[in-house]
Amino acid sequence: MLSSFTHKVVASFLVGFLCFNTNAFALSKIALTVRSIPIQQKKADPKDKKKDPADTDERKLEATLKNTSSEAVTGLQVHYYFIGKSAGANDLKVLDSDTKTQDVAPGTPVVIESKVATATFTPAHRTLPKKGSKDKPENVHAAGDKFTGWAVQVISGADLVAEAYSSPAMKAVVPAPTP
Repeated sequence: MLSSFTHKVVASFLVGFLCFNTNAFALSKIALTVRSIPIQQKKADPKDKKKDPADTDERKLEATLKNTSSEAVTGLQVHYYFIGKSAGANDLKVLDSDTKTQDVAPGTPVVIESKVATATFTPAHRTLPKKGSKDKPENVHAAGDKFTGWAVQVISGADLVAEAYSSPAMKAVVPAPTP
């Protein structure tokens, strides 16, 4: 006899299984892995009053495609999305995107890099007047964008054959795949 807890676990699994995207169960010939590579991350020195206090984050995505079939796959569209938030906003949005076309031979992994994307963010701060000035300190509101994640989709013809996301929330941000 199964316990009440076991019934709930089994029922939750079945509901999740039945509601899951059926495209994920299609047998795909393409295996996808993705790495986010920081190129340059510059934090501003808030004590340096002579420079702009903006933080800069440059990164690119590296997708590795492997064709697990015995036939070559041609004309794959690899769509890269850099996702983030604007200052003062809670909603995620696509900050930058890139698309590359790639052919993949059987059993051969192919590494494809996106372009470098840049996000610049200036934190809220105060500007202080020069000594002897009658000006008052001024509050400066936060501005710019910050990266929070990424998404990669691989399209063959009209079909989504592989996808990867830095977290599940990123899937809702990217547009529906189009060939």
